[in-house]
Amino acid sequence: MYAQESTFSLFYFFVVVTLFLSIFVLIGASVVIFFVCFYTHTKKKEIVLQNSERIKALMVINSKTNFKTINSSLTYKHSCKSKHQLDNYQIDDFFISVILSDEALFNNIVYIIEYNRKEYDSYIRTISNIKSTATEEYCKNFKIKLDSFLKLEEKLFVASILEKPVLYAYIHCIVSFCSPKGRSYYKKEKTYDFDWIKYFIGVAKRTKSTQEAHQLQIKAERAKMTDSLRYDILKRDNFRCQICGATAQDGVKLHVDHIVPVSKGGKSVPSNLRVLCERCNLGKSDKM
Repeated sequence: MYAQESTFSLFYFFVVVTLFLSIFVLIGASVVIFFVCFYTHTKKKEIVLQNSERIKALMVINSKTNFKTINSSLTYKHSCKSKHQLDNYQIDDFFISVILSDEALFNNIVYIIEYNRKEYDSYIRTISNIKSTATEEYCKNFKIKLDSFLKLEEKLFVASILEKPVLYAYIHCIVSFCSPKGRSYYKKEKTYDFDWIKYFIGVAKRTKSTQEAHQLQIKAERAKMTDSLRYDILKRDNFRCQICGATAQDGVKLHVDHIVPVSKGGKSVPSNLRVLCERCNLGKSDKM
C-alpha cells in the first residue's frame, strides 16, 4: 500500500516537472521567435528607409516645408457693472473692441492661417504624386519580396508625413455680470471661427477709419475756434453767461461753449456758439 502511494507521488511529481519544463520551453521559444521577428522587421525597416526613393523624396520635401505656429484659440472676458448693462451689451461690439486693442495680433493670426492653408494644400498635392519606384528585381538585392517592401514602405511613408499645421482659429468672448455678493452670475458668450474673425477684422478697420475721420473732423472744428471768433461771441452775448447771467465782474470765468458739442457733429459757427460761465458749462457737460 505504501509502495503504491510512493509510486503515484513520484509519477505525479514527474508530470508536474514535465509540465513546467514544457511551459518554460514554450515561453523560451516564444521569446526567441519574438526577438527574431523583431530583429527581422527592424532590419527590413532599415533597408526600406535607406533604399526607398519614395521616402527619400518625401524627406526632401519635408525639409523644404516650413509651416508657421501660433496660438489660435484665445479667450477674452469683460465684466459688466450691472445686469442691465449686460442685457444691453452687444458681444460683437466687445469683439470689435478686442480686435482694435491688438490689431497686429489678429492680422497675424489671419496671415499665418492663410499661409498654412496654402502651404499645406501644396504639400499634400506634392506628396500625393510621389510614387514607389521599387521593382521585383530591385528588391532581390535586399532579399525582400516586392509585396513586403511596398507594404513596409507605405507604412513608413505615412508615418513620415508632416503633421497638420494650424489651419483654424477660434476666439471665445465672454461678457458677464456677477452680483456684489456673488449670489447671481449671468453671462453672454460667443465663439468666432476663422471666417468670422476675418469678417470682424474688416468691421473693426471700418470702425477705426470712421473714428479717425470723426476725430479729424472734431480737430478741424476746434481749430476754427480762433481768438477773434471767441471775442465776437463774447461781445455778441454782452460778456454774460446765457444761462445764469453771471459776468466776469461776478468773479466767474466765461467760456465760449458749443451748443451742439463738436463730438456730436456741432460746428464752430456763431449760431452754434454761446457764452457760459464755468459752472454752467460744467453742469451742462455732466448732462451730455
